Amino acid sequence: MGGDETHQRFQAQYRRPPPHTETVPFGEYTVWTRYQYGTIERTDDGLTFAAGEDGPDESLRDRDWASLFDPVRERLAELELVRNPSFSRYRLEELDEWAAYRTRFQYDPGAFAVGP
Repeated sequence: MGGDETHQRFQAQYRRPPPHTETVPFGEYTVWTRYQYGTIERTDDGLTFAAGEDGPDESLRDRDWASLFDPVRERLAELELVRNPSFSRYRLEELDEWAAYRTRFQYDPGAFAVGP
């Protein structure tokens, strides 16, 4: 860690058009990202990020469900299932992905903030 190696810090936000109960889940999402290059340095206080000379950069893109990274898709599936369970399940069944997400969430008793 540290040295001359370049690192990156970033934020990302995934959105789809409102109202969420009337738009189709697992379709297209608008992805906003903000990122900045720099180096991570270890100090006595822990890790710090020293920003590079260039300021932060931003981008806004539309991405379809299939092109999103798997960890992002898992979190979005959890959110969509909380937001509108019946319709989200129906859409996942249409996409032939319901069995995979059902299996992932069945062993996570806190997935929907409801205990066992």
